[in-house]
Amino acid sequence: MLHDIEVSAGMAASVMRCAKERGVDAAPIANACGLNPRDFSQVTKRISLPNLCRLLETLAALTGDPCFGLNAGASLEKGASGIMGFALMHAPTAGHAVDLVKNSFRKFDTATMYYFHETETETRIEWTYSPLIVRRSQYVDLAYVAAVAHFRTILGPGFQRVKAEIETERPRNPSLYKEYIAKNLRFGAPVNSFTIPNDELGRVNPEADPRLFEVLREQMESLPNLEGYGVDPVQTVRQIVEHTLGQQQPSLTELANRTGMSERTLQRRLAEADTSLHEIIDDSRRDLAEQLLTETDLSLSQISERLGFSASSAFTRSASRWFGTSPSLFRRQRMASVARSGSNE
Repeated sequence: MLHDIEVSAGMAASVMRCAKERGVDAAPIANACGLNPRDFSQVTKRISLPNLCRLLETLAALTGDPCFGLNAGASLEKGASGIMGFALMHAPTAGHAVDLVKNSFRKFDTATMYYFHETETETRIEWTYSPLIVRRSQYVDLAYVAAVAHFRTILGPGFQRVKAEIETERPRNPSLYKEYIAKNLRFGAPVNSFTIPNDELGRVNPEADPRLFEVLREQMESLPNLEGYGVDPVQTVRQIVEHTLGQQQPSLTELANRTGMSERTLQRRLAEADTSLHEIIDDSRRDLAEQLLTETDLSLSQISERLGFSASSAFTRSASRWFGTSPSLFRRQRMASVARSGSNE
């Protein structure tokens, strides 16, 4: 569900300053997006990622800076995201940094889906976000720059060998992206990723404090996983369903295999959570439909296809059940509501 997707408030620490440098007071805009700017300096606080994405997209438009998220990420202090950021600063080698992310992301991040691939010659880290967050390109840029900054410091000249991919579509002038992220950068990728040659993993971090790293790592190991990873098969099912909307939905058998339990056990866990696979699919479709109707100008037939309906009429019936009105009228009402809110500010 959208309201469950959160990130560290520290990820927004540089946003207000970047907006001010471009002549925009971001405080009232943040409030209108459901965010409290005072939280941005508190690394232990968590904020809504959809709301942060909305703030970043709005500020990019108001400042006339299509690279607003990229610039905000570049000016973000390395430790702003909290204990994970501080630990990465002091990882003894690039390999230690990769292992830290791999072993600890479940303790801090419910917004990002990570995948790790290792071969004899290279290590690849992939990540993406819930498809329910439709407009997110500015946050994708911000988070990518913030993440890669740690590896840039550790790898030094070896960073030139990193291969990077980003979901953001290729801009007219990609030079700033290649300066902040990597020269070997591919745009419009299905997921964000960077690939490190394995012979660079032993590269020593010149800024590391190995003893402090061990203290932070042990502290992180003692923390429980956040809800949504590992211990909660219902949330795992929800994430899988969200990422397969518009495709053939996985069967209960496939989902049971993905969660490491039998079909009967998974059915029981879903029932204990007062839900079912059908309800999860329906809820996910509703959430994505609301985002696509209010955040994009896609046609109803395109939205229907994106949601995986066999016909537009089936989407219309479902939308009427979800929103109490037709999808076209729901869209017009939301647009009118946004226009009224803007005129009142």
